[in-house]
Amino acid sequence: MRRLFFLVSLLSILVFPISNAVSSCCQCDRGVINVTPKTGMAPLSVVASGDFFWVFALDVNMGGEAIYEREFVWDDCYACVPFSVQHQFDCPGTYTISVYEHGYPYPSTTTTVTVNPPSTPYLFVYSGNSANEVYLATHYYAAERPFTSVSVDWGDGGAETFAWVPRGLYMGTPYHQYAADGEYTATVTHHYQYQYCSWDQVSTAVVKVPYPTSATRPATWGVVKAMYR
Repeated sequence: MRRLFFLVSLLSILVFPISNAVSSCCQCDRGVINVTPKTGMAPLSVVASGDFFWVFALDVNMGGEAIYEREFVWDDCYACVPFSVQHQFDCPGTYTISVYEHGYPYPSTTTTVTVNPPSTPYLFVYSGNSANEVYLATHYYAAERPFTSVSVDWGDGGAETFAWVPRGLYMGTPYHQYAADGEYTATVTHHYQYQYCSWDQVSTAVVKVPYPTSATRPATWGVVKAMYR
C-alpha cells in the first residue's frame, strides 16, 4: 500500500508540472490563419499570418500559385509558433489559402481571398482623315496599366497588335481605313501575363462608317487649347 502511494505521488510530481507548463504556454488554437486584405483589385498583395502549435514545419499554400514552407524551433514549453507569408495575386479570381503541417495537406486551415479586375477601359471613336478612317481612344490611366500587350480587332477582318500613343486628352490606337460602309464592332484586348497566371480584358466600341468628321479633333495640342478658349 505504501509502495502504491509512493508511485502515485511520484507520477503526480512528474506529470502535473509538465501539463501546467504546456497549458500556460500554448494559448492558441490548433490552427489560426488571417489574411489582409481579404479583397481588392488586381494586382493584390496580401499577408497571411497566424499561429500553430505542436508542429516543426508549416506549408502555406497561396491558392495553388505557390507553397511557402516555414520551419520552427520549439522552446521548453512548446509555445505557439507564429507565421507570416506575403504573396501577390496578379489575376482576378477567388483563391483558397490553406495552412497545414508540412507534407500533410489534410486536414488544413483555410480561408479565401477575392481579387477583382480593374474597371473595363472605355473606348471612344474618333474620325481620321476621311469619312471611312477612324481611330479608337481611351483614358490615360487605362492605357498605362501593367498589361503585357494590347491588340485591336476592327470587326472587318483586320486586326493588329499596337501600342497606345498620346492623342490630345486621350491615348489612341493607329488609324484604320474601312473599305466599305456599314456598322462594325471594334474590340480592344489587353493581355496580362504573369508568373502564375494570365488573363485578358476586353473592351468594345460600335463604329459606324462613314463616320462623321469632327470639327474639333483632340489630336493636336492647338486643338486642345482651342477647346478651353
